[in-house]
Amino acid sequence: MRLMGWKATTVLGLTGCLSGVGPGGITVVPLPGTATMHVGDRVQLKNTGWTLTFNAVTSDSRCPVDAVCIQAGEAVLDLTLENLLSAQPRIPAYQVTLKGEKPDTVAGLILRQVQLDPPKRTNTTITPRDYVAKISIRQQYLAL
Repeated sequence: MRLMGWKATTVLGLTGCLSGVGPGGITVVPLPGTATMHVGDRVQLKNTGWTLTFNAVTSDSRCPVDAVCIQAGEAVLDLTLENLLSAQPRIPAYQVTLKGEKPDTVAGLILRQVQLDPPKRTNTTITPRDYVAKISIRQQYLAL
């Protein structure tokens, strides 16, 4: 009887991992992969110990979809990358700033802003909680 309970727990645990949700309800993103995040969201990078938090959009100079612009502009994202498995006394954390589609390399990971919603419109203000970013994440080096 105890063995059956163990098997059921194991199957349920594995199902949670396969669905992309880890302990505490944090979304698990495989590498390479894309994280879709609202401001304030935190994701766990699968098999790395790293978590990524989307803190804010610090600047949004994108061309509104209902306007004609000379330049496309860009949105600047503020993120925090933390390693929760580190043996160091303090958790290593890095502030990451993604400007437009320019990638940034931090701690052996390459992060790039793929998309930011909602699209900007003239005469409309986007509230911070309404932003949703798609961020591509991959390892800089292949693990052997």
